[in-house]
Amino acid sequence: MVVGVVLFAACQSKKEKLGTQIAEAEKQMLGSHSEEAMFQLVTLYQNYAKAFPKDSLSAEYLYFAAEFNMRLKRGEEALANLSLLISKYPDSQRVADAYFFRGFVYENILYDMENARKAYYEFVAKFPSHELALDASMTIVYLEKGMTSDDVVASFDNSEIAE
Repeated sequence: MVVGVVLFAACQSKKEKLGTQIAEAEKQMLGSHSEEAMFQLVTLYQNYAKAFPKDSLSAEYLYFAAEFNMRLKRGEEALANLSLLISKYPDSQRVADAYFFRGFVYENILYDMENARKAYYEFVAKFPSHELALDASMTIVYLEKGMTSDDVVASFDNSEIAE
């Protein structure tokens, strides 16, 4: 019994310590928006999710880590965060967005249009009524036509002229 209490106290203090570090890093990041602060925050989020996989905050922290990794143009790391969120927390409210952002990462960070198209297809198939489903469907069309984002913008500009 004493061992269980000691273990619980040790876990609780580690969780609280990590939570405090995250809160401090978030404040620092908001004040500076520096890449170094983002890197630190990503590491803390990932450490928390790894140390406390059953905690409800872990899915949120993986999502936030993916967001910062996207901002930092770290595509592989963002994909790893998103994939872990999808596989370990399938009931999270962030899962649909995680599927969508996998396509975004492939398209806009890794420039892997084939995997982007596949990821967007998977997103639309799983979440056809999601608010981003139309965006994903349109992106699939553009990717299948081999259009770049510049081509897409130009097509909008040309259609406005034609009206």
